[in-house]
Amino acid sequence: MYAWKCWRDSRDRVILYAAASLAVGILTGTTISSWYRVQVAWEWFVRPRNQGWNPALWAWSSGMISLDEFLSPAALWAALSLGAVSVGREYGSGAMPFLLTRPASRKAFVWMDWGLGLTQMAAILTMMVVGILPFLGYTSRAYVWRSWPLLPGCLVIGAALYGLTHFATALTGSSMKGLSATAAAILVYLLSPGALDEWWHFSTPLKFKNWSLNVSAWDWHNDRFILHGWPLLMWLLVALAFPLLSQFVLERREV
Repeated sequence: MYAWKCWRDSRDRVILYAAASLAVGILTGTTISSWYRVQVAWEWFVRPRNQGWNPALWAWSSGMISLDEFLSPAALWAALSLGAVSVGREYGSGAMPFLLTRPASRKAFVWMDWGLGLTQMAAILTMMVVGILPFLGYTSRAYVWRSWPLLPGCLVIGAALYGLTHFATALTGSSMKGLSATAAAILVYLLSPGALDEWWHFSTPLKFKNWSLNVSAWDWHNDRFILHGWPLLMWLLVALAFPLLSQFVLERREV
């Protein structure tokens, strides 16, 4: 029952974001396929095809690199916007006292809310890949199976950011305060290591930040994305820790 309420409250936002994500994937795919046709026609007339040039691999790698540039900000936006209207939505509507006094456990309430938001974010990001796949199937069918490592890295970091926002709204009891706290935490994580290295020559935080954000990378030698296991595991543990913290906060909150 509560899952249906969460979906009803957020479905307009999710459908809009998913449609925008699908549009980005389709536009990227049309751009890549048009350039593919131009390159094939150019190579056909200018030089023979037996000089090692592979238009299918070029189209696929270009599509993946372009998609990677769009997926990261999309994951950030979806995590912040969906996280801000998770627990914080119930505080703003005045429904939190009612929910906390229901027979259902607060643990179930937290994990249901967190799981639904995470599923919605995954659907939004997946639509961008769905939008480009038909075009890659046309230009680079032999390489489409290599596309799978691109999405998990963005999803795991997005899950950690969503969990942070979810926890911040539960802790502060407000969507806006939770969103502001999350934005501040992100800025500190991204900017303070560089400042420490620049001002006091303390480079360890900067090295850790660079290591942690290197979840997936493009392998130029093999023309594919690869996942780095330890940063991926770290963010997965962080993503699971935040709903536990939200549960801890709400189980001890007075009505």
